[in-house]
Amino acid sequence: RLAGSRRRGGRSTVLVAVRTAQHPVDLRCSFLGRVFTADGTPLPRVLIGEYRGNDRGVVGEFDIPSAAQPRFVERDRVAPGLRHLQGAVRWGETRFVSQSDLLHPGALWTDRDGSWRRHPVPLPAGCEDLALDPEAGVLWTLGEHPWRRVVRGIPFSALDLPG
Repeated sequence: RLAGSRRRGGRSTVLVAVRTAQHPVDLRCSFLGRVFTADGTPLPRVLIGEYRGNDRGVVGEFDIPSAAQPRFVERDRVAPGLRHLQGAVRWGETRFVSQSDLLHPGALWTDRDGSWRRHPVPLPAGCEDLALDPEAGVLWTLGEHPWRRVVRGIPFSALDLPG
């Protein structure tokens, strides 16, 4: 796959990216998020999710490959029933996903008991990934639209998380 090219003094250099391995995750991998215990300990797991224009996107939770287990192992899969999923993280038993809405503010959704609820805290327009920062006690997200690129931190206290 052609990744880019450069021109120097009449000569062109082509940069090529080559896929050397394909992962066995059967999701359309659009975003990646971390998993933490309720006390903020990172688990050797990731959430991998699908961006879809319809409400059939899913988020899977996978063990991170290690020397003892060299493949991703799926532990859980949820289908929030939301369009335009952009990011996902888990803190304890609470899952968070971000949902974009073109140039309108994005939405943060939470799931603690199998039912997804829209959180009142709005996300930036074009919201993307989510990242939990246990040290700072903040959930981070960002907006991707040109001239509207913002980074936003939401304190854990606004999310009913300890911190």
